[in-house]
Amino acid sequence: MVTFPNQGKIERLELHGQMCMLDTTNKEVVVVLLSGCFTLGDKKFSRVNVFSDPANGFIASNQGVLEINVEQMAEICIIESKSSTPIPLQIIEKTKVRTVGSDNFMRDVFTLVDNDNGLQGLIVGETFKKPGNWSSWPPHKHDTYQEDTESEQQEVYLYKFEKSNGYGLQMIYEGDISDANVEVVTNNQEVKIQRGYHPVVASPSSGMYYLWALFGSNKMFKTSDDPRFSK
Repeated sequence: MVTFPNQGKIERLELHGQMCMLDTTNKEVVVVLLSGCFTLGDKKFSRVNVFSDPANGFIASNQGVLEINVEQMAEICIIESKSSTPIPLQIIEKTKVRTVGSDNFMRDVFTLVDNDNGLQGLIVGETFKKPGNWSSWPPHKHDTYQEDTESEQQEVYLYKFEKSNGYGLQMIYEGDISDANVEVVTNNQEVKIQRGYHPVVASPSSGMYYLWALFGSNKMFKTSDDPRFSK
C-alpha cells in the first residue's frame, strides 16, 4: 500500500470467498480488477489477468459503503483520493488508447478514468510494454506546476510481468543521471514517484505491465521531458 498526505492511497488486495466493504464517503474511489471476478449488486466483473483481458472495474465518489462480493478469488487495486464531489457508480468500459513512442520505447497506454469521468484528483491507466522495451521515455516529470507547460502530480506504478522471471529497472532522478536512484521491480511491486524523471525498462525475459495512478488536480496533465534525451 502507498499513501499520500492528502488522503490519497493505492492498495492491491487479494480476496478469497469474502465480502469487501468499500467506504466512498468524502473520497473518490477507483477499483481496477487485475484478475479473478467479483460482483457489485447485480453487476459482475471478470478478468483472467491483465495480459489476457481488457480493463474492468468501476469508480464512485460519496456514494456511501459499497459491497464487493467475491465468491472465489479476486485481485483488485483500490485507488482513493479525498473529494466532496458525488459521482454515481460508473463502470470502466471505454478507455482512451494511445501507442506512444517508437522503436524500443514504443508502448500501448490505456487511460481508464480521468477528469472526463468527473474525478477531481485522480487519473488512472495501464501501460503495456514488450520485453526489453523502455517506458516513460523520453524521461519526463510532472512535479512543478507551470501554466500550460507542466502539471503537478505524484504517481504510483504497480507492476506485473507476463513470466515468473520477469523484472524491470525503475530509475528516478532530478539532476545528474549518474545520481539516479535505480530499483529492481518485480511482480506486484509498487513504486512511489514524488518528484523527478522516472524512466523504466523491462528485462528481455518478459513483457511488462504497470497500472499507473496520478494524484493531484487533474484539470491539466502535462509533462516536461528531460531536454538531454528528448531531441
